[in-house]
Amino acid sequence: MFVLLEPLRLLELVFYCRKISNHQLAEDPIFILGHWRSGTSHLQTLLRLDPRTTSIGLFSSVFSGNFLITSSIIKPFAQSLCKFLKIEYPIQRIPLDLDYPGELDTGLCFLPNSYSYTWGHVFPSMFKKHLEKSVFNDDPELTTNWLDEYDHLIKKVSFFSKGKRVVVKSPGDTGRLKFLLERYPKAKVVYIHRDHKAVYHSNVFLWNIIRNKFCLQNLSDELIHENILHTYPRLLKRYLEQRSLLDDNQLVEIRFVELRSEPLRILEKIYSVLELGELPLDVIKPHLKSNESYKSNVYDTPAEIAQELEREWKEVNHFIPRKI
Repeated sequence: MFVLLEPLRLLELVFYCRKISNHQLAEDPIFILGHWRSGTSHLQTLLRLDPRTTSIGLFSSVFSGNFLITSSIIKPFAQSLCKFLKIEYPIQRIPLDLDYPGELDTGLCFLPNSYSYTWGHVFPSMFKKHLEKSVFNDDPELTTNWLDEYDHLIKKVSFFSKGKRVVVKSPGDTGRLKFLLERYPKAKVVYIHRDHKAVYHSNVFLWNIIRNKFCLQNLSDELIHENILHTYPRLLKRYLEQRSLLDDNQLVEIRFVELRSEPLRILEKIYSVLELGELPLDVIKPHLKSNESYKSNVYDTPAEIAQELEREWKEVNHFIPRKI
């Protein structure tokens, strides 16, 4: 893919690189934080319904090096083909829609760029190594290099949408909040929290999809378990250490179960606390109506797994987001 599309990437650089570099964000981004499979994609979908916002989509993340050009050339055909063939998006268990919200780090990976933790999904035996480099690293030079690439992609998404505010969802951002605030001091942040047992089971499901569809190494059940067990407490502890850097009107913490059961109340509070303006009910309500039959999976946790999660994650298991 990289070889075939390289001429289009070079063409985009010629026509757009300077324009993107000079593009000024009208407002700092809205960052969605939370561990993988905590409801971040669902929240991103809701916030992106606002006609004043945008975010990177699946197509833009995979074609991140040239989507300013390929969105009009390749995307319409690809979208029609996905619909005709009834292709499923296995990670979310829904029909594949190339406009579905994507992760910014996936876009970095497809540039390709070495600072993306998504490489840890492609090469899962090095997942911890990529997290250390891209999420838990405090090296100023390395962080600056990552932020420069991240900022360029955010500007590109904004430029493509003619200046809309960018909603960014990359779970790794949960561990690098302080660096994001150095670049975007007026950023708004929504942290979404989910029951830790559900997070564990849903991540097992995610890793199984990665194992079957995307990764380029053998991946054992033991390594899946180890990766999840290692990542969750580190990411959440890192967030708890850094959230005090945010002002009251910059941070909202919500629970996934409440967003599912009372979506309008939670969204109204998010908009109120973060001072995002009026909630666009004209687009929110029809979306919620069309998805009201959706039921979240209910997991049966074996006793030995429940005990291990309680033991290994005891420092963060009983964290409860602030009431809103």
